[in-house]
Parts: sequence; C-alpha cells; structure tokens
Amino acid sequence: MCPDKTHLATNLRRVFGSAPPEKITQEAYEGNPKHLRRRARLRRGEKAEVSDLWKYTQDLLYTEIEGPLFAYLLPFCLEAWREDLHGTSSEYGGFVEQFYPVVANRQVFDRLLTPAQSTAGSDFMRRSILKEIDDQRGLAYRGSGARPYRWITALATHGVLLPDVELLWAAWWSVDTVGRAVAVVQYVSC
Repeated sequence: MCPDKTHLATNLRRVFGSAPPEKITQEAYEGNPKHLRRRARLRRGEKAEVSDLWKYTQDLLYTEIEGPLFAYLLPFCLEAWREDLHGTSSEYGGFVEQFYPVVANRQVFDRLLTPAQSTAGSDFMRRSILKEIDDQRGLAYRGSGARPYRWITALATHGVLLPDVELLWAAWWSVDTVGRAVAVVQYVSC
C-alpha cells in the first residue's frame, strides 16, 4: 500500500526544504517575472495559480533554469501533477503537458538537483501513480479523461522519463491490492 498524499508531500518537502531562494535570477520567458515572484511566495500547503505553473514551465523549457528556484518550486509542480493524475483538479492539464518535457530532460534533474532530491521527486511520482492504481475499482469508463487513461499515461510517461520504472512495475504487478488487480485488467485491455 502507498502512503497517503500528506505523507508523500511531507517527505518531498523534507528533502527539498521549505525556504525560497533569497533572490530570483530566473529569466521569465515572456519577459514578465510576476509569476515567478508569486510562486516564490508560496508556502507549504498552498496551491499555485494554474497560469503561473504554465508560465513557469515555459521559463523552464525556453530559458536558463535557476537551480535554487527550481528546487524550491518543483514540489509545488509535483503536487499539481498529482492532483491532475488523481482527478482531484481538472485545471492542471495544460500545465502537465508542458511539465513532462521538463522532467524528460534528465540533465535538468542531474544538474540542478541533489541525488536525494532527484530520488525524492521520482519516488513521489512513482508512489502517486501507485496510489491511483490502488484506487481503481471499475472496468467500464468513457472518455479520454477517465481514470484508467490518466494512470496509464502517467505510467508510460514515467517509464520514458525516469530511471526507476522497474520499481513501479514490480510493485504494481505484485497485485497485492484490489486496485492493482483491476489495473492489470485495465492495462491488458488497452
């Protein structure tokens, strides 16, 4: 069984820390850094504005990344990603689409994060996917935004982006929860 979302977020914050950088040097892709200042004022438990998250992904994709700011904001990004995965918020879809290419750039993780931070980020994603798998109960769904499609997309993306997919795969295929058994059938039916 996976730890609850509060436990996951607490572990993530413990590794990444909770203090924003003293000075923001990140260049804003469109020239207006207001979203960066708003994001740097976020505190544990607060949610970022969706538009700020999306703008930040553009900064990450198209400008030089400021390491301390990235390390401070990554937990907020991962928590928004998790909400999208679990379907608790439908507003993060555009952000998540832009966030995956950032995560796919292993150089970003290797260069800007400590090994412990990189491991914690990957662990958070893996456990969040397993939590969504554990919550599966049905076999009949409609629409591309249905639960099975969200976790299958996250699983496939995790497998491409991060080096620990075997940990996710082994935990899932242990089939030691009802949700994991249901998810096997959902996956095979795809």
